[in-house]
Amino acid sequence: MQAPIGAPRPKKSNTHPHMIIPSRLYPLSLLAGVATMIPANAATLVFSESFDGVTAPAAPTTANTGFSGVLPGDGSIGSIVSTVGDGSSAIFNGSSSSGSGAYVVKGGLAAMNVMSMGFTVRMESTVSGTLGIFAGNGNTVGNNPTNTGRNTSHMLWDIKIHTDGSIRYLPTGSNTWTTFSDFTVQDGVSYEFLIQVNNSAAAVDGVAANSMSIYANGSLIGSGLSLRSGVSTVNGFRIGAREAENPDDLIAEIDDIRVWDGIQQIPEPSTTALLLGGTGLLARRRRG
Repeated sequence: MQAPIGAPRPKKSNTHPHMIIPSRLYPLSLLAGVATMIPANAATLVFSESFDGVTAPAAPTTANTGFSGVLPGDGSIGSIVSTVGDGSSAIFNGSSSSGSGAYVVKGGLAAMNVMSMGFTVRMESTVSGTLGIFAGNGNTVGNNPTNTGRNTSHMLWDIKIHTDGSIRYLPTGSNTWTTFSDFTVQDGVSYEFLIQVNNSAAAVDGVAANSMSIYANGSLIGSGLSLRSGVSTVNGFRIGAREAENPDDLIAEIDDIRVWDGIQQIPEPSTTALLLGGTGLLARRRRG
């Protein structure tokens, strides 16, 4: 029988299987969803250099940075007011050396077979020469900062930005560079790179066993890339400008160098949008 017109409606039960979550619980429900997105193996930051201890245009040194060595060789390494971040950035001016060139080096890290490295780079000139980044262990990586050579038997991985803007890497057992066919670095454009390296027998957080993945500005540009595998672990790295024919042929700004023990993840845009959307919804409900 229908209730008389004007009679109060019965209240809905709080135990209804399709109960609406109270607004005050929205943040908790959102965080619970976000928690399921966190990778199983959290990465630990083990090195960080933003060059903010360097007052531009002073040169970076081992005293005002965290590097084990800063060696300009026959090129130069200075600093500028950052155009890619806050504070200062390092500016590399090409060296004619075929070894490490004008480089910074960090050694003495705890040995890692699963690791990540991130940095921001803006190429100002790529007329000739390359910007090289490699990691591993041995004298030409971190154990002897003043050793200017490049010994591939000391490397777990090796990549470079070539004079044509291409990204290249050395695969296992080869001295021939492999080129990324679908990605090119443009002069005057800022790029945030993230290199994820897994030299273990099983996949870790989305990176296949014995391989690396590379991101640029949050987009995956290479995965399943074979490692150099001259060594099994990383305890240091080098970044250097080399093989330039003339002093100003290769100019690179670098900032915010980071190394993690583990696989550092690219944040999911949907996660941020979910949190912001939930917060906005909550705010609207409170204002209403």
